[in-house]
Amino acid sequence: MSPALYAKVFPDPLIVEWLTPWDEQGGRRVFKVLADHRMIRQDGSVDLVPKGLTSDGASLPRILWRFESPYGRVLEAAVHHDRRYRLKIGTRKEADDLFLEGMKALGIPAWKRQILYLGVRAGGGRGWGS
Repeated sequence: MSPALYAKVFPDPLIVEWLTPWDEQGGRRVFKVLADHRMIRQDGSVDLVPKGLTSDGASLPRILWRFESPYGRVLEAAVHHDRRYRLKIGTRKEADDLFLEGMKALGIPAWKRQILYLGVRAGGGRGWGS
């Protein structure tokens, strides 16, 4: 990860509070964002996750967890993705592309970004409601 790119794209620390324990069956945890978190997009626009948003991390099919934890390095990109899904901001593809853009800034290797992106594209329809 390029520290300069990371700091430019994600200038705020992601501060969260876990609301649920690890679920051994479903493997999902829910957390709440405790402070506003910005993502500065490549086009200069700002995507803001407000304090209080809840998330369950990256919406990756469980088989992809071997490549990246849904609560690991991708978490900052995932909360911005979750906000867009929850509020139906733009299109589903735009939300997924935001996740891809965020993963690049987080230093996720290109091959892994593609796998994770395709996983979200394949499995995110239920979360979007389509």
